[in-house]
Amino acid sequence: GYCTSSNCQNASSRLRIHANILKGKVRRAQRAHDSHDFYQAYRICNWINDRVSGGDEAQWARDWIGKYESNPSIMEQVGRQRTADEVRRMLSMAKNYESNGRLNEAKKYYEAILDSYPDTKYTSAAKAALDKLM
Repeated sequence: GYCTSSNCQNASSRLRIHANILKGKVRRAQRAHDSHDFYQAYRICNWINDRVSGGDEAQWARDWIGKYESNPSIMEQVGRQRTADEVRRMLSMAKNYESNGRLNEAKKYYEAILDSYPDTKYTSAAKAALDKLM
């Protein structure tokens, strides 16, 4: 196993994280990796790395981050999925602003999507929504 009760509880942590939460994060990262969802595995490893400075889990996360970052194919997948997440977040914000009558704020988000991410599958949705607001 990656986490024993003693090393989880005694890890030098940036934040106090319960051992079971840390174990669960490691399991989720392993499942994501095993199913080739490297983006999710990479995100979880970074979550662990950002919050835990000592112990087997922190070292395990750092090791996997290094493996992922040394693989251009995986980092390309991570980059594409990170972009998609960001665009979805921006589109969601724009829709929320629009539904709350804050049309200028919504327009800013739609325009930002078109300017920053013109070649994503969300571009047409942002353009259609912006055209509707004009």
